[in-house]
Amino acid sequence: MKNYSIAALLFSLIFLFGSCAGDLGKDEDNNAGDCIITNVQLGGVKRPQHKRTAKGKDTVVIAMLAGERFPFSIDQANGQIFNIDSLPGDVDVSRTRFAKISATGSLSVQSLISGKDTAFVLTDSLDFRQPRVVTVYGRDGVSRRKYTLKINVHKEAGDSSTWKQLVSGNSLLASAEVKRAFLVNGEVYLYALVGWQNFLLKSPLTDLSNWTQTAISDGSVSPASIHYYNGTFYATRGTYVVSSTDGLTWSPMGNVQPIAQLLAVGSPGFVGLTSGQLYSSTDGINWTTDNMDTPSELPDAELDGLALQPQEGSNFDRFLLVGQHGGAARVWTRYIDKTNAEVFPWLYLITDAGNKQPCPALRNITLQPYADGALLVGDGNDGKPAPFYLTEDGGRTWNPNALKRPNDIAATHSAALVVGGEVYLFCSGSGNVWKGKLNRAAWTKPQYSFTKGIR
Repeated sequence: MKNYSIAALLFSLIFLFGSCAGDLGKDEDNNAGDCIITNVQLGGVKRPQHKRTAKGKDTVVIAMLAGERFPFSIDQANGQIFNIDSLPGDVDVSRTRFAKISATGSLSVQSLISGKDTAFVLTDSLDFRQPRVVTVYGRDGVSRRKYTLKINVHKEAGDSSTWKQLVSGNSLLASAEVKRAFLVNGEVYLYALVGWQNFLLKSPLTDLSNWTQTAISDGSVSPASIHYYNGTFYATRGTYVVSSTDGLTWSPMGNVQPIAQLLAVGSPGFVGLTSGQLYSSTDGINWTTDNMDTPSELPDAELDGLALQPQEGSNFDRFLLVGQHGGAARVWTRYIDKTNAEVFPWLYLITDAGNKQPCPALRNITLQPYADGALLVGDGNDGKPAPFYLTEDGGRTWNPNALKRPNDIAATHSAALVVGGEVYLFCSGSGNVWKGKLNRAAWTKPQYSFTKGIR
């Protein structure tokens, strides 16, 4: 990078960049004392990729990552500029170029070596392995504003899984076949079959080695039918829905209803099933018969469902159902219009012949929201824990390689509990408890909307 004196900087950069009003097109008052950055766009970023040649030798190929895919946010109040979505962990930001920087004045960047300001020229390559201080000089030659410009880079591979064993060989968990797992006010609730009796096992999330055990006296409530939403437990007993605040004492909701199995509970409402017919309700008391596009393909065994996490700003909610029909997997979905302008039927998602990742036919399944999609956990036909399957396209494809299962060869069954971007796994047979994640599912985005004024 070329070095310039401060005196030359103030004159040459004013000549080079001018006012940048042509870039902005929005600053109507464009005063000579203005000194703000209003837009930053990254140029192409080098991404070394390790490959193997036809002769079996390792080689490195340099690919270019399009910088415009990673927009920048500007916090004017605090003088912070950063990319909202982090770059992949294998990119090279030691020689970074920008495609565009819009400002109301001329720019300088603080040298990492001398600490002095030097000209910030778009054609220069800059080292952004650490944040850089950028200064904007107003056209009046006096005003200035400093920003910290940071390029966020992930420190771990997004598509890798990591697991940590929290508990080893707990005798109660080893003997329990967990059907459902919930997080309730910082406590883990496990509904499990121990011997021939159903129990509720409870433990703080912070210490999963110590559990309390309470028998479920109401034998007509099946643990597999229990759902938890917004502080209340729901289940089916006979032909009506029951609710509970403590997970043990159940009260009927309304009179006898046509619901033999409760499949999903969420912000859009309730989904139930009876004799090959799906029903929906907004309150769990009054039920409506739903339209179905292909009733003959509705699952009749090993069913579970969930309300998918709605996309931000969307006017639609969505339910997803998974189960078996004739021993083969079936996936159904339904959109819910929040504006009530349209009423959509249930749709059977046909598996295309070219689909290389179809939904598997598993037993003892649970569906939970995960990674902006749904995580399917269950047992294979051999009765042993199957791989985890993740769908991120609404149920059409199910990836068995996204979240890898931990190596627990003694486990005979496992139940998963999703807490944020992490997955807690409770293993029958081994009595082990694991905490893991698909790395990118646990990533959080920084704030990128700022409303505080700068003047």
